[in-house]
Amino acid sequence: MLDFVQPKQNESQFLETAKELGLKLCFVYDAPLLEPKSFPTAHIVSSVPKKKDISTFDFLIIDCSRQTRVFAELKQQAILINCELNQTRDNLAKINSGIDDVIASLMKKNNKIYAINLSNLFNQTLPLYVLLKRISQNIKLCRKYEVPFVPMTLSKEPIELKNPSDIRSFLSLFKVSPHEIKQAISFFDCIV
Repeated sequence: MLDFVQPKQNESQFLETAKELGLKLCFVYDAPLLEPKSFPTAHIVSSVPKKKDISTFDFLIIDCSRQTRVFAELKQQAILINCELNQTRDNLAKINSGIDDVIASLMKKNNKIYAINLSNLFNQTLPLYVLLKRISQNIKLCRKYEVPFVPMTLSKEPIELKNPSDIRSFLSLFKVSPHEIKQAISFFDCIV
């Protein structure tokens, strides 16, 4: 399983812990790299990226907690995270999970990937029941429109890395079939 982490000059510690857990890592940086690295890298942005800023990275991760539709319409392949963190309240008739039918069809059309940011579960940015409800809604829409979804921890410290079996158990909470769990966990394995 390939997991995405945000190191703070502690890449070697991450690699040691990942080896014990049987993980492959992709290091996520929020600033452009000066030179290409020998390991997979990703760039995380919260606004529309420029081509020159992302040319040295293997993956582009977009934090779309505010404007999911704008990023879903981009033609560039990207991983969308934090869709469920919008601050609008849920009403009785609709869950404001950041993804609706229109956005899900745009994500399918423009080759976007929905990422479940597991670090949000522990940072308590929203009440846990709201976050789980929104993640469940987004997974249902991704399954309906055949948008790939992947779990990622985006941990800042090596101790925050999760065992792949724990991630499988978490995905099974959302009534995801074992075949879909295997697809989600091994989605990036053929790329790296």
